Amino acid sequence: MALSIADLTITLGSVEIVRHISLRVDQEERVGLIGASGSGKSMIIKAILGLLPLQAHASGRIELDGVDLLTLPDKKMARLRGTYLGAVFQNPITALNPVATVERNILLPTKLHASSGRRLTAAERERKAAQALESVGLPPALADRYPGQLSGGQAQRVAIAEALVNEPRLILTDEPTTALDALAQREIVDLLTREVARLRASLLFVTHDFALLSRIAHRCYVIDQGRLVEEGACQGILENPQEDVTRHLVESARALSLRKDSERGPHEHE
Repeated sequence: MALSIADLTITLGSVEIVRHISLRVDQEERVGLIGASGSGKSMIIKAILGLLPLQAHASGRIELDGVDLLTLPDKKMARLRGTYLGAVFQNPITALNPVATVERNILLPTKLHASSGRRLTAAERERKAAQALESVGLPPALADRYPGQLSGGQAQRVAIAEALVNEPRLILTDEPTTALDALAQREIVDLLTREVARLRASLLFVTHDFALLSRIAHRCYVIDQGRLVEEGACQGILENPQEDVTRHLVESARALSLRKDSERGPHEHE
C-alpha cells in the first residue's frame, strides 16, 4: 500500500506547525521521518491517522492508494485505522488498556474492525493471541497478564502485536523505542523490520535517532520546524549530511552511540 502526502500544512490556531510537506512511501518500502522534538513529526502521523486535535486543521492531500484521507468521514477513517493502517506509539503503557489483559488488548482490533460480523470463539481468540505473541517474541503465558505487570520492552512488543494483528498494509510508528534501553531498541527495530517484511507492508518510521533509522529505513526525510530540509537514502545522508540541522542530528546519534558503548560492560560487546 502506497502513501503519498502532497503540500500538507497543519495549523494549530493561527500557528503553522507543519508547512507544505510532501513525501511518499511506496509499496513495501520502509521510510524514515527524522527530526528533533517539536519539529512536527508526530502531527504528521496524527494527520495520516485522522487523529489531529479538534483545534488543528490540515490542508493539502494525504493519499492512500489514491484515496485522500483528509476527505474521508470519521467512520471510514476509523475502519481504516484498524485494518489497512497500524500504528505504534512512543509509550506503550498509555497506548494499552491498563485494566484489560494482554490477550484482550491484542485482540481489540479484531473485535472493532472485523471484516465480518462473526465474533471469534474462545478457542479462536486464544489461538490468535498466542500467534500474535509468538510473532513478537513473547511467550503465550503472558496472555493473562496486565500491561502494568510487563517490562517496557514487553509492553512495546504487545503494542506492536496489537497494531499488526489485523495485518495492516501501512504501519506507522512514532518514536516506538524512545523509552527503551539500547538493547531493547535494537530488538524492537529488528522485530519491526521482520514483521513489515512478513506482512509485505509499507512502513513510516518516525524518530529523532539516525542510528536507529539507518538500521530500518531505505529512505528518509529530515524535518525541522515543520519543513522538510533534506531527503534521500538514509545511509547517504548519514555519511554526508548537507544541512546544518541534519549534521546536528547525525552528530547527536554518533555521540549517543559512543556513550552507550562506553557504558556497556566488556561482555556485552562479545
